[in-house]
Amino acid sequence: MMRRVGIFILATVLLAGCASGPGFDSERYRQLATPDDAVSEFQSVKDTAVLWGGVLIATRNLGEGSEIEVLSYPLKSNQQPDVNAGSTGRFIVRTNDFIEPVDYAAGRLLTVTGTLTSTASGEIGSATAEFPVMQADGIHLWPRGSENTEPRVHFGFGFVIGG
Repeated sequence: MMRRVGIFILATVLLAGCASGPGFDSERYRQLATPDDAVSEFQSVKDTAVLWGGVLIATRNLGEGSEIEVLSYPLKSNQQPDVNAGSTGRFIVRTNDFIEPVDYAAGRLLTVTGTLTSTASGEIGSATAEFPVMQADGIHLWPRGSENTEPRVHFGFGFVIGG
């Protein structure tokens, strides 16, 4: 009996290790081409539910809610931003909740679902740019250091020669 419990616990831990993404419903949220495309085609994509991700640039707490500026990257199959691919523009995430700036610090990876509601002007250095604005339904903040991780499975056999 104890052996079965041990095997069950080991299997549960191993399966939990495989659940590596936020699991947002890809059918409900489209991965619209890019934030840059959303700005140029905004009237036709307004109110579209999207699934985007990227690197957090800045977090701002407002009078009501918070705002996150994100440098967008394509998503991998586990919905993690692929920072090795080229960036696809910037977007703004708005939420009605207070976001802790220490947790949501620049450089962190996040994946977000939400609805495109508007565009907003912003600055990139001294240049002015237009960004799509998303009202967040869900935000997945990836663990620190996850931008350099890929799922890995290692199998190996070893032997020793000698005495």
